[in-house]
Amino acid sequence: MGGRLSSSAFGSPPQHRVEDTMTYPSSYHVNQSAIPGRAPGTKPILISGIAVAVLAALGIVLVLMYGFGPSVSPTEVTEKYMTAIVDADLIAAVELKCDEDVQRKHEEWGGTTPSDEAVAAAVVNAEDLAFAIIEGSEVVSGDTATVNADVTTLDGTSMVTARLVLEGGEWRICGEF
Repeated sequence: MGGRLSSSAFGSPPQHRVEDTMTYPSSYHVNQSAIPGRAPGTKPILISGIAVAVLAALGIVLVLMYGFGPSVSPTEVTEKYMTAIVDADLIAAVELKCDEDVQRKHEEWGGTTPSDEAVAAAVVNAEDLAFAIIEGSEVVSGDTATVNADVTTLDGTSMVTARLVLEGGEWRICGEF
């Protein structure tokens, strides 16, 4: 053709000679990435990375849902509860009670805050009241626990047992003692 175009070149399919056709080795297409710009052989790394990210996210969700266990021991909850009683802080005491006891107190008070009469009675009861947790008395059995304490009033000292239940991942005082 030498620089001139023949009239048969227009409108007809291109003519190829065998020596104009490029051939590629059979392995050429096997290692080619389906995604342009990504190096061959990175698919397993990508899948591994996704799997690690999914497992990490699952771990975070489980920790947020269930935590690492109760953040405060039954002994600490009992001590906080008894301190609230000695301080006549009824709201703080009720916040440490099990759901059943909270509901009962709210019904007794006629709402979520103690009545003036309940506060006055708590102040009178707290006078000359002291307590001491008996060291090493905590016993945990699954979702329940007990803690012993010595309670001192004007009438003397007696040992009481606080009963606790695990609710919502936290220890709660349940019942009277």
